[in-house]
Amino acid sequence: MTEIRNIVDRFWEKVDVRGDDECWEWKAAKSKGYGRIGGKNNTYIEAHRLAYMLVKGDIPKGYDLDHLCKNHGCVNPNHLEAVTHKENLLRGNGWAGVNAQKTHCPRGHEYDKVCKNVTYLMRRCSICHKEADRKYRARLKQIIKGVEK
Repeated sequence: MTEIRNIVDRFWEKVDVRGDDECWEWKAAKSKGYGRIGGKNNTYIEAHRLAYMLVKGDIPKGYDLDHLCKNHGCVNPNHLEAVTHKENLLRGNGWAGVNAQKTHCPRGHEYDKVCKNVTYLMRRCSICHKEADRKYRARLKQIIKGVEK
């Protein structure tokens, strides 16, 4: 019967280790761009998580690993930072991250107001908000005049 090779040895065989500042590309199986390695009982471990744990220690409970290099195939522990799920989303390239990084409205005014909606916070620029409110009130006056005739 053959001995199952140690996961740590198998891990390092599948990594293209380069300089500390460079990405260490995962050379084996990937899922959605993230490297993965087979574990016990037909399970998989994400390669970047294993790299972080081998070099830096445990990932704090409830935390995600953010790829500072934005390369999901990278397993360089120096490119990984443990952050909250919210922080990871806001740093990302998804709609939440892209919108969180915006500082000005489409007309170029700075977002300077935060309005709490029922389910989320909404940022607004007070200049455009005042202009929209003025136009809305003017339309209401026109509607009321039309009804009174």
